[in-house]
Amino acid sequence: MDRKYTAAGVICFLISFLLSRAAVQCLALEWTTTGIIAVFIIGVLIIASFLLGVIYLFISTRRVSKYHTLFSALACFMFKYYLSYIGKRRLVELRRGCVDSRSTQEDRLQLIMSKNKNTDYGRKFNLKDIHSLKDFQSKHPLTQYDHYKQFIQRVAKGEKNVMTVEPVTRLVLTSGTTGLGKQIPQDINQMYNAHATTLGIQSEFFSNFQPLNKEFRIHCNSKIRESEAGITIAAGAAVDRRIKSLLIAYSTPPDGFLIENIQDAFYVHFLFALRRESLARPSLFLLVS
Repeated sequence: MDRKYTAAGVICFLISFLLSRAAVQCLALEWTTTGIIAVFIIGVLIIASFLLGVIYLFISTRRVSKYHTLFSALACFMFKYYLSYIGKRRLVELRRGCVDSRSTQEDRLQLIMSKNKNTDYGRKFNLKDIHSLKDFQSKHPLTQYDHYKQFIQRVAKGEKNVMTVEPVTRLVLTSGTTGLGKQIPQDINQMYNAHATTLGIQSEFFSNFQPLNKEFRIHCNSKIRESEAGITIAAGAAVDRRIKSLLIAYSTPPDGFLIENIQDAFYVHFLFALRRESLARPSLFLLVS
């Protein structure tokens, strides 16, 4: 048990206790608008400090990298355990869907049609009239990338509600093996769902999974550019500055994931990994060209 996190938990409980005493004293006073607001604020702080105490005591029972601070350990706990919970739910949905994959795919298609029927693309191709796979096959053309290109160009310029109701956070650039790279719109939920599913698999199939220990990840970043509206255009696994704050779980500092030269990237990742006395198992070896 790490005493640092135990002490933090005890302090949070003490703060919660002192705040509750203050709340009792406020309740004994004459009720005024200011007093009611004060009691409400104190109540919120009591709950917050108590929950922090519970979390820090739980963290103290886990294997935590000694390179975590109180804040980074808390942030890592909230991020990883939340995504792990979401990931487990996604695995349940995946297993259920595999029982009848065709029906699952039809339901998924219908959900996409219904959700985006009022976008510009949805209105142009009457997605509201598509209620089955047969409707989709008969009413929607068999398409290639050029069919969507004009809509993606509008998305890149910052237009909203063009193809999806969800805001596009990245235009994922394909490898371009058979020609020029294609830009595929992606929203923030798609990125989080992919990461959550990975964590769900790790927590279920690896009994010694330690989400609060630093992980070793090898990554060489790809070129990143932006559209006219400031939307990131890059490979799906590329790291841009807007998401580097989410990389606190790795042995390499977040800025190390922005390196685009393979020799420099490998040197930095191995340097910081070798400085750590204890690491979780390596995450996926990832090289973005």
